[in-house]
Amino acid sequence: MKYLIPVIAFLVCLQSSRAQSPVSDTGTGVTVYLTFDDGPVKTSWHLVDLIRADSLPVTVFLVGRYVFSSSTGMSIFRYYRDNPVVEIANHSYSHARNKYKKYYAKPGQVVSDILKNEDSLHLREKIVRLPGRNTWRINGRQRTDLTDTRLAADSLMKLGYRIFGWDAEWRYDTASQSYLTARQLISVMDFLVRHHCSFTPGHIVILCHDTMLGDEWARQQMGLFITEIRARNWKMKTLRDYPGCRDSQPDLLETLRVNNFFLPKFLLQHL
Repeated sequence: MKYLIPVIAFLVCLQSSRAQSPVSDTGTGVTVYLTFDDGPVKTSWHLVDLIRADSLPVTVFLVGRYVFSSSTGMSIFRYYRDNPVVEIANHSYSHARNKYKKYYAKPGQVVSDILKNEDSLHLREKIVRLPGRNTWRINGRQRTDLTDTRLAADSLMKLGYRIFGWDAEWRYDTASQSYLTARQLISVMDFLVRHHCSFTPGHIVILCHDTMLGDEWARQQMGLFITEIRARNWKMKTLRDYPGCRDSQPDLLETLRVNNFFLPKFLLQHL
């Protein structure tokens, strides 16, 4: 385990070096963006409790079919929708049904799946994370972890979407059969800050999954993590405040709708 954290940090830093035209932090200190993927599920109630207790600003990447598959999913979605500290973002409608290679082999269908999720959940922000991929497209800058996402990601970018990956992940360590401790994750973040390895230096996007909060020990570590971040006076924000996210981009999706294009067919012809 003692070798795990340096290795994770090195790999993240190596990948980050491939990002195009890095933008430096123009302010002081560090800004952290807590993001939670693959909800809503039953364990998402623990995230709701965390938000209530700490007024915690978080971005939740929701999967549409999970919202509509149960009353629990719908109840959690409504709580997020009505809470000003929660930002709802797009994680596709199907989550590729966890068959990623097949999913990304048809980029037109990926785009249609993202659009379906936006329409179904009435999402306000064009912020998306691709299922199972650490791919970025922010204000002309980009990083692609696996090349099978490139066509879909580029098409979504042209439609005005900002695509977020992550700088560090709250991982489950199979060797110790537990999640990283708060201290271990913060060590990774310190490395990223010190070596300017995040996609945007001074800004760190953390990937968590709702399922981790079903583990009582992981919830305790989350509390310790939040306490430490605040003790350092690091800022915590949602992704709408990420550098470049608010910059104007052509809203081609609206243009297509106004002109009555049939979106899936149109997109498929141009991929």
